[in-house]
Amino acid sequence: MELIPTTLIRNNARCKDCDHRFTVYTFSDFEYGRRLGRTPDPQELGLMDCFNDMVFQEVGDLVDQFLKPLGEEWKRAQCFDSVFGVACDPAPSGYRYDFTGRIPCPICGSSNVSYGPDDLPQVEILDLAPVTHNAWQQLSYEDKQEQLQEALWKAGCLP
Repeated sequence: MELIPTTLIRNNARCKDCDHRFTVYTFSDFEYGRRLGRTPDPQELGLMDCFNDMVFQEVGDLVDQFLKPLGEEWKRAQCFDSVFGVACDPAPSGYRYDFTGRIPCPICGSSNVSYGPDDLPQVEILDLAPVTHNAWQQLSYEDKQEQLQEALWKAGCLP
């Protein structure tokens, strides 16, 4: 798998629950069209290129299919973020990527984390693995619908 050199902002993070301090990476505020998939390890990141990934659009269409009839348009993006990892192959660690933007504490797992530059932001170039969808692409359309419907229900997006 070819790694992609990616410019990220290095931030200091602190868990508000256990006071653990760690490093977390984010895109600049001006990044558009790319997202980071996260795992419980803040150093394990997957790179998602939303504009050039056909599965991204496919999952969006399926999520819309389930949620449009409910009429809560504002909730669709949030629900999409909660379930998109279902369509992604696991990270090298075996964890599923999370695209919600939550940053979990690597010690206690809490998402009650604050982060940001204490000093001037530090820019680093990290080699990131692209997010892939090999297992998803082997599924039938009906299996994809079933997996997404179950994930949407677990995420509280479906009644």
